[in-house]
Amino acid sequence: TFELKFDGGGVLSRVIVTAAAINTLVENKNAIKAPGGLIVLSAQAASRLQSGVVNNSGTIEAAGMVRRAGRILLEASSSIFNSGSVRADATGGLNAGPAGSVTLAAPDVQNSGTLSATNLAASSFPESGSLAAENGRISIQADTFTQTSTGLLDVSAVAMKAGNIDIVAAQSIAVSGRIFANGVVTDPTHIVANALGGTIVLQATRRVDLTAAVLDASGAGGGGRIHLQADGDPNPLDTPNQPIHGVVLLSTNTVLRVNSARGQAGRVEVEGDDISLESGAWMDATGATQGGTVLVGGDWQGSGTMRHASTVSMSADSVIDASATDNGHGGKVVLWSDVRNAASQTQVHGRIDANAGPRSGNGGEIETSGHALHVNGIGISTQAPAGATGTWLLDPTDFTIAPTGGDITGAALSAAIDSSRVVIQSDSSLNGNIPGTHI
Repeated sequence: TFELKFDGGGVLSRVIVTAAAINTLVENKNAIKAPGGLIVLSAQAASRLQSGVVNNSGTIEAAGMVRRAGRILLEASSSIFNSGSVRADATGGLNAGPAGSVTLAAPDVQNSGTLSATNLAASSFPESGSLAAENGRISIQADTFTQTSTGLLDVSAVAMKAGNIDIVAAQSIAVSGRIFANGVVTDPTHIVANALGGTIVLQATRRVDLTAAVLDASGAGGGGRIHLQADGDPNPLDTPNQPIHGVVLLSTNTVLRVNSARGQAGRVEVEGDDISLESGAWMDATGATQGGTVLVGGDWQGSGTMRHASTVSMSADSVIDASATDNGHGGKVVLWSDVRNAASQTQVHGRIDANAGPRSGNGGEIETSGHALHVNGIGISTQAPAGATGTWLLDPTDFTIAPTGGDITGAALSAAIDSSRVVIQSDSSLNGNIPGTHI
């Protein structure tokens, strides 16, 4: 903007120059295709006073061809909006090629369309038996990532291991819609053991919000891995000495799946300061030959490398199932907040199962622990029809069993004892107090 001012005598008295916010816009409404090749759409503005935007409402495709994987890179200095289709899928037929990679990098990334790097072509299976090079990959790097209910990220595969989806945000991630990394079989001749679930990783500093979302890393031959992480910031630049808690929220019937219809289930890990499972959230880690592992806020008794949550809550209508469904052991489920932090609190009111298979196997392990622990209304089962019953461990600082006003009722505890071996223990080293169980 140029502003020229003249005085009463017509003499130029003042010149004001304001930098313009000129958008660098790369927009695709039609189709861009480069089989087996590389597609780069870049909108990098000349300075920080300008904005660079990539907007795709059409089709961008770099399918695999003649054993070469396609690659797609969208980058912008401000925003990427995708309401269309971005695909680096495997292809079948005479000129078959593997799944490739899709990479998006911008401060703000928004997806209401499809990003895919799948291996679903029926004749694109590797002949060498080495699957690693064939896995598709979707990588998103942003300050904020948002996906609406119509959005889809997909790295699924037929009769082989599914690919990897990595979303890393410096600030926040908000996801609805679907994120798939399935290992599937579609033909009786396929080798089921090769159909493994892939990996889904969502990592942000401030928040990871999943609302009516489906994250699916299931596999016919074995479940994959889902990892959610909100790191927080102990000393943010904009508000020094005011730590920001990392928040993970699963709500509105959000589903996480690492199940396996014919093999062992996979693994779910949720790390953050404040973690909530609300409004019908469901984690499915069931497996035919063994239940999977679900760790929320920490590992068993705070062991391992997972960070310890400050608060963990699970609503009455939420479910975690790590049972075996045929002939294996039940899995492991942990809901943990730091028992050595006097402000930590774990509230679990939903349903948790880690049952053995009906034909063989032992029941699994369930732990609900925190400095303060409230489990009224909880449903627990580690049953084993053909083996040993599993364990439910409660590890609070203080614990009250009472008809009302306590941490669990006697009736609820009795019901749990009917379906699990219940162990209640306390850590007497906290703050010099002598905690205990009160009845």
